[in-house]
Amino acid sequence: MRHSITGLVCIFLKLGAITLPPISLHADTLAQALAEQRYPAALHLAEAGLRTRPADVRLLTARALALGVMGRTQDSLNSFEEALRITPEFVPALKGLVQTAYAARDSRVTLALKKLIDLYPADPTAHSMAGVLAFEAGDCSAATRHFGLGAKEVEQNPEASTMYGKCLGSLHREKDALAIFERLIRSDPKSTTILRLLASAQAATGSPELAAMTLNRALELKPEEEQTYVDWAALCILNNSAERALSIIQAGLEKLPNSARLFSLRGVVEAEKGLEEEAEKDFGIANRIDPSGQYGSAGLAVLYADSGRSNEASEILRSRIQRNPNDATLNYLLSQALLHEGAMPGSLEFQEAEGALVVATRSRPSYVAAHTALGKLYSRKNDDVRAIAEFQLALNFDSSDRAALSQLAALLRRTGRHEEALAVTAKLRQVVIHDGQTPAPH
Repeated sequence: MRHSITGLVCIFLKLGAITLPPISLHADTLAQALAEQRYPAALHLAEAGLRTRPADVRLLTARALALGVMGRTQDSLNSFEEALRITPEFVPALKGLVQTAYAARDSRVTLALKKLIDLYPADPTAHSMAGVLAFEAGDCSAATRHFGLGAKEVEQNPEASTMYGKCLGSLHREKDALAIFERLIRSDPKSTTILRLLASAQAATGSPELAAMTLNRALELKPEEEQTYVDWAALCILNNSAERALSIIQAGLEKLPNSARLFSLRGVVEAEKGLEEEAEKDFGIANRIDPSGQYGSAGLAVLYADSGRSNEASEILRSRIQRNPNDATLNYLLSQALLHEGAMPGSLEFQEAEGALVVATRSRPSYVAAHTALGKLYSRKNDDVRAIAEFQLALNFDSSDRAALSQLAALLRRTGRHEEALAVTAKLRQVVIHDGQTPAPH
């Protein structure tokens, strides 16, 4: 929201229908104190007035505004709420509560903002704020809707615009995201963060060569930024150019010789090329550089699992999980390594895999792959109710996840819920048509 608390004071004073009572102290008035930004004096005057008029919403709001500027956030919010209990639609108090709670990320902002939007459904500032809150909550559908309604405000706010573009991309509206990042980079041509987002949108809209040029611009501006090398190498991998990816990673390692992430990424490329010894070496280097991290361990675990060395993968992951028992990624990888070993329902390994997936989904509730894997595991146990619940949870976080859709459709058919299965199958068909891929195997 563009208005600061100081700005809200000005709005409060300018509202024609609002006139502060002529409270004075040594020829001073509350209105003058607020207008001249003498907030301790304004607070003193407001509280003096409230001693005789405790239900005066104007005085309560003036006190709240002064408290907010003075950094007494909770007292400010309480005073706004007190005013709104007396007059629920008193606009200065409602806007003040929204602004103060929003800045503090106080839970009271949600209901207050909804009420403000109900009163002023076309208010772009309120929608911009609602969009930011929805983005922070991981709800890109709601965020995109609010950002669209608050476009006038969003366009003037680079942070909100960036969130809008990210959400559009996640909802497969890549062309709309591209337009936003192109506008942002014109305003801030040296932002490497925006350049990377622009490159992602360019690649998603079918221009990988342009994306590579954009990432090159980012490296020229800041050759020390690890993320740009990672993004460029990933772009090459997705476009079946492993050798180019390796050369970019090597360039990154020359600038950042202690990057565990780049060594791990090189290990991934080498593993995909069948260079298992080289991959194992790079994963090991990553592990030594960052023993408290997970890049090297995760890479080794996947490499061992894929190369038939699942026992080694499980041991590595168990060791890491002892240090980080709630790490969602490590628990997910352990479950996959155990299942690679052929764990059967009822075995200790199968129970360990189930426990690891439960930890992964609890530690990271939005972990779609873990929910899907747990659904498959329950399905193997013939626990259809819990299996369906996990697939539905996965789809709550990513409605276009092909694996969850295909698994859910098959399970619904198996349990005789044919109409629901048809609906899920129709959704899967739409996703496949959209991304041009074949359905995930059942």
